[in-house]
Amino acid sequence: MAPLPETEVKTITLTIDDQEVTVPAGTTVLEAARSVGIDIPTLCHDPRLEPFGACRLCLVEVEGGRAPMPSCALKAGEAMVVKTRTERIMRLRKFVIELLLSNHPLDCPVCEAAGDCRLQDYAYEYGVAVSPWGWTPHEYPTRDDHPNIARDPNRCILCGRCVRICRDVMGIGCWGFRSRGYDTIIDTPYNMPLQAVDCVSCGQCVSACPVGALNMKRSRFAARNWQTEKTITTCGYCAVGCEMEVQTFRGKVVRVKAPFSQGVNEGNLCVKGRFGIDYVNSDERLTAPLVRGEDGLLKPADWETALARVAEGLKKAKAGGGKAVGVIASTRCTNEENYLLQKLARTVLGTANIDSGARLNQAAALATLRPMLGYPAMTNSIADLDKADVLLVVGSNTTEEHPVLALRIVKALREGKTLIVVDPRCTALAKRASIHLPVKPGTDGALLKGMLRHIVDTGLADKDFVAQSTEGYDELVSSLDLTPEAAAGIAGVEAADLKSAAEAYAQAAAAGIVYSAGVTQQAKGAAIVRALVDLALLTGNIGRLGTGVNSLSGGANAQGACDMGCLPDFLPGFRALDDTDGVKAVEAAMGAKVADKKSGKTVDEMLQAVAAGEIKGLYVVGENLSTSQPDRDAVVSALQGVEFLVVQDLFFSETARYADVVLPACTIVERDGTFTNTERRVQRIRGALEPRGDARPDWMITRDVANALGAGWSYASAEDVFAEIGKVIPEYAGFSYERLEEQGLQWPCLSSEDAGTPVLYAEGFPGGKAVLAPVEYQEPSETASGEFPFLLTTGIEREHFGTGVRTRQATGLTGLVGGGRLEMSAADVAKLGLADGDTIKVTSRYGSIEPLVVVGDSVPEGLVFMPQHYAEAPAAWLFGGEADAVTGVPAMKLVAVRIEKA
Repeated sequence: MAPLPETEVKTITLTIDDQEVTVPAGTTVLEAARSVGIDIPTLCHDPRLEPFGACRLCLVEVEGGRAPMPSCALKAGEAMVVKTRTERIMRLRKFVIELLLSNHPLDCPVCEAAGDCRLQDYAYEYGVAVSPWGWTPHEYPTRDDHPNIARDPNRCILCGRCVRICRDVMGIGCWGFRSRGYDTIIDTPYNMPLQAVDCVSCGQCVSACPVGALNMKRSRFAARNWQTEKTITTCGYCAVGCEMEVQTFRGKVVRVKAPFSQGVNEGNLCVKGRFGIDYVNSDERLTAPLVRGEDGLLKPADWETALARVAEGLKKAKAGGGKAVGVIASTRCTNEENYLLQKLARTVLGTANIDSGARLNQAAALATLRPMLGYPAMTNSIADLDKADVLLVVGSNTTEEHPVLALRIVKALREGKTLIVVDPRCTALAKRASIHLPVKPGTDGALLKGMLRHIVDTGLADKDFVAQSTEGYDELVSSLDLTPEAAAGIAGVEAADLKSAAEAYAQAAAAGIVYSAGVTQQAKGAAIVRALVDLALLTGNIGRLGTGVNSLSGGANAQGACDMGCLPDFLPGFRALDDTDGVKAVEAAMGAKVADKKSGKTVDEMLQAVAAGEIKGLYVVGENLSTSQPDRDAVVSALQGVEFLVVQDLFFSETARYADVVLPACTIVERDGTFTNTERRVQRIRGALEPRGDARPDWMITRDVANALGAGWSYASAEDVFAEIGKVIPEYAGFSYERLEEQGLQWPCLSSEDAGTPVLYAEGFPGGKAVLAPVEYQEPSETASGEFPFLLTTGIEREHFGTGVRTRQATGLTGLVGGGRLEMSAADVAKLGLADGDTIKVTSRYGSIEPLVVVGDSVPEGLVFMPQHYAEAPAAWLFGGEADAVTGVPAMKLVAVRIEKA
């Protein structure tokens, strides 16, 4: 599929150091020079920031100009003639460096930045040994009050990069200039600790610092920059797919950086990406298989013994047929690994019972985006978000769930774009939104129904687009039985705000929608997503830059896990099991028969089937079911009662305690493969370290399990598996490791000449027309009552991920936030006679936990919030068996609770 037609880009041609250079209009002289390999020194410039022109190192001479000009701020002009290394310019640069060194400590031998310090490099290049004016040092105390960031103000050169990246890119403002003249210093407001001034611990300031004033505390004195091996790979936490440079030394990860020149993150990382990878170095890693002996204890074993035991147990479990076995894949596994897991399930074990945690976010897309539009995936690209004139964010606390993607939204706000946030909580984005619609939990469907009705009633629908590109308009209109006023009353928002939001979205030249788990994990999540698709189609906001319906996946490879067929009702490439021709095509490409052509069971259904005696064996890879699933007693009973349980993971998780065999897997930096991020971009994963102990990559373990069962698989590498994936999934046919080497490509990519598809539906819909669907709304089943007077909602916090199996082992994260805790408004805390930090008992109809209570300003009275990551207080245990009737996804966003002091 071809990409969007490119608009004509005006170019200009100039001459730099006698070399002719052609660049797009608007390019700076600095960018033009670097595009052809001409280096101009800079200290205050950062590609992520607007030009600043403060350091004056990038001065150049322009023919006809009266004085040297800063190249970082000078736009290239047609026929401009530039000289970057004249005698005058070299003299000026040396003078600037001499001035900087007049009060900069010459402590390079003990400075963490040595070997990766621009000032050090330029002093050497321009021959500045000491300042001719002597050295007048500052005597500021060093600051060590942040768990991950060390600060030495004496080394600061006042370039302002930390100030600007925190203010302009992050939208926060932890740093600023204080005092004047020689006494100028960069500091936090009132010299407060970083964590006391809204710091989100992202380390962006550290990445921006060109010298040694800001450093990563945990990598100090671990290795010099030149000593480390550097490997470009992709982050393994959320689904943004940030590219990162992993630096290793003597078998350990030393530090993580992000290359400016490539990747969807453009040099940015969040707290997990930068500081959350040291779980790789944890002494708690599984390093050998564990097999339960006759005495009931798990004991280390060699791989031959473990694989024989796995084969024996799975054969016995499936003796009565493949339906007696279930396989659970993982969003932390690569495409290659998930593909082999579904192939193992369908062609070796003979079962369609294959699922993963990806279902929590992706099932709604399968049930709505696929039949209504064509593909069950994000329609646009991450880079599109700041091109929207209006962004509608529903059920997505983006700054916490997908922090680097949220920077696009922050950029849009900085450029004056309109942001509409639909969320019961006053999140960071809600505080900055043009319109915040604080809906009552579970009433999103009513709100959207009212917005659609207002658009139809006021004639704001795109009638031409609807007539030419959609069907089902009359059925949609007939379902809009709520007036804006009635909808606003149900949702608990002002009718005027609802109407303003609808009008802003409908009237925008380009309006985009973003949603995530706050929608998809509701009891009626699929119905809400249908309404969002209707909203985009009704206004013609699809198939163009800055528009679309953008579902944000959860885990790093949630999209890929679904693409690979780790679903009970779809084969790889989303071929339905009842599609006879599609099944035959998959079988031919895989070289194996799909044994069970009826839909299998989801994770929750598998656990229920264990209790019913229908499933005898479970093979669980990278999922911590005992703390991630609702109805704790039923889950634990299933894990204890299943006849044979295999757990394959990095750590001895809460689920591994119940296993008959535990298989040690490799981390993100110990294996090769690919991930598919939330925007359908397939990206490379590259190993930087050898596996720890006897741990093996998941693809290799799955291959060996299959062969122990008699499969005869001959894959020698992850690349071998990927080559087969390209034959099985047409949308992946144009991919190869070689093509993905520089930067990932977005599917569909149908051939090796195809450049991929940044925006879906630019040339129409696969079915000819998109489908408008009737909007349904049902009142939430969970409501506050006398017995359970509070409504509890759950979510993600930026410092952790999933059930915390990895992040709780990352020392760079564990010191940033407390453990299991519940956020409550100050008024509610006072009503209950509690104090901030008290241990409380939270009870629902399904279970109870004992977290700490913290006072917060994001929740209104009557609503409380809990992060979902903590084993000591798993929020999932408060939820029961309710699920979305369409998707089967457990309803884990809203539950009524009682709160009392423990």
